[in-house]
Amino acid sequence: MDKENNDDESVQVKKSDLNRLMDTISRQSKDIEVLYKATDKSRLASVRQSDSSAKLIHTCKIWQWRNGKIIVVWKLTKNVSEIVQGKWYEEQASSLVFEDGSMEEGVSLLDFYRHKIPVIVEILSRKATANDKGEETNILEVLFPDGKKLQVGEMFIN
Repeated sequence: MDKENNDDESVQVKKSDLNRLMDTISRQSKDIEVLYKATDKSRLASVRQSDSSAKLIHTCKIWQWRNGKIIVVWKLTKNVSEIVQGKWYEEQASSLVFEDGSMEEGVSLLDFYRHKIPVIVEILSRKATANDKGEETNILEVLFPDGKKLQVGEMFIN
């Protein structure tokens, strides 16, 4: 009778099948380890903090300027590159539009790239619209860590 109980709890498998199964598990374990190393840690933490259903939270970066305002549009306004007497000269400037509608013009392109601060935001929704030229563009509604919501064009999201 004791022998019958053991038979209910055990399985007989061919050695070759067991070896193949163990090899597969080993390969998958290595693949999972690589994926954990390559994943965005903050995004992984966000998913793990939410309920156990582990819904995917779509995030992106939006830029904040050194004055604390969020940049919603930027445009290159001057792009002069020339060689004068064997010397290379560049004059590149951009204009920035902030969330409150204010602008800062004549910002050196180098200053722009050096002083913009990335803010990771959650994407709440995506809406397709047409721009002034009739081309289709997407407007994203994003949620900041402080709870503020903002709509911004997809081309200004990183």
